Amino acid sequence: MAGLDFIGIKSALKSIATEKEKLGSSLEELKRKREDAMLLPLPKKDVLEKLNSYVDTVADKYRADAVAAVTLVAGRPMESPDENPGFDRLVRPAGVRDELLPNSTLFALIGATRIKQALADVVNDMEWEQGLPLARRQAEIERLDREIAETEGRLRALINEAERAGVRI
Repeated sequence: MAGLDFIGIKSALKSIATEKEKLGSSLEELKRKREDAMLLPLPKKDVLEKLNSYVDTVADKYRADAVAAVTLVAGRPMESPDENPGFDRLVRPAGVRDELLPNSTLFALIGATRIKQALADVVNDMEWEQGLPLARRQAEIERLDREIAETEGRLRALINEAERAGVRI
């Protein structure tokens, strides 16, 4: 048995175990980064772009609601505010008395520009951990998926090669 290099064997086994550990740690880190890319909230800039886009989409609809309500008030000159549904649409939610103004009326009265500025003020005053910009997320997720698959392949290959040699790691 004097010809066997036990120190060399021990060193080789330790090297294999260390490589497996490194690959496992790398794999965990890549998966965490992928999860962050998927789940972390959008940066403030992207949030404001989404909110502003929505405001632009609905601005004309809100204005049309306000115009329809004023038309009802103007077109029914003899009705009191309690009888004319236009007042409800302008001052209260439909069918509800003594409530706040409906969103559509507020939006029409305040206007899209002021709504956008108010939303920007709210967003900019908030603090949150911001993830990647929306424009870069998908590409980053795809890149991480490739790295994860490559690392998993290297780990499987290492384990398979060790098992073929009769070594359990």
